[in-house]
Amino acid sequence: MIPSASSPEVFGVLDGAGIRQWLRTLPSGIAPWIEKYIRVEQYEEGDLIAEEKAPQTEIYIINKGAVKLTRTKADGSWQILHFAGPGDIFGLSSLATDNPRPYNLVAHTSSETGVLSKTVVQAAIEKEPSLYFHLMQKLNGLINDLDQQRAWMLPGATQKNLVHIVLNLKKKFGTEKNGWIRLNLPATDLANYLGVSRTHLYYILGRQKEAIEYRNGFLRLK
Repeated sequence: MIPSASSPEVFGVLDGAGIRQWLRTLPSGIAPWIEKYIRVEQYEEGDLIAEEKAPQTEIYIINKGAVKLTRTKADGSWQILHFAGPGDIFGLSSLATDNPRPYNLVAHTSSETGVLSKTVVQAAIEKEPSLYFHLMQKLNGLINDLDQQRAWMLPGATQKNLVHIVLNLKKKFGTEKNGWIRLNLPATDLANYLGVSRTHLYYILGRQKEAIEYRNGFLRLK
């Protein structure tokens, strides 16, 4: 059975526990203090959570659902850079630089995020300096993910790239018992993510049909 996009378990057992998951990773003693200042916000599919090129004054922790990072192209359309799920955190580069946000954060599904003021995080770092190094490690992980994504998008390697992307999504969102990845990706979004047209997407899927199955927006490895 293909997963239902509206299933409360479509993103796995950690869905709705992303903030708790993140807090558990923090240096001992600082998590209860930070938790007091987290503001929880809900978003519907397609809502803009944080805008590209805006000042970075807040940090976002995904608690529930799926969020996509996008950038605005010269023609005004969006390019999908990355998909994020519960426990992922964004806006950390603001702790090291005053540069504006380099991407949009958009709710891919109905989502819930925890929001922390940058000033609160800076105050927490003053209380527990090791927190800064912990957060920079998280930022480095995101940068590495985006660099890997760009490497997968090199021209001429798209068929192999699709396998890498499916494996990455499987690791991040998990699967149902029958192997379907718990993330609904309409053909338009999957093609955008790969940086190809929908026509070329179906050509790639056809070439990979022995390894990958794609049905009703869901993927699985055979």
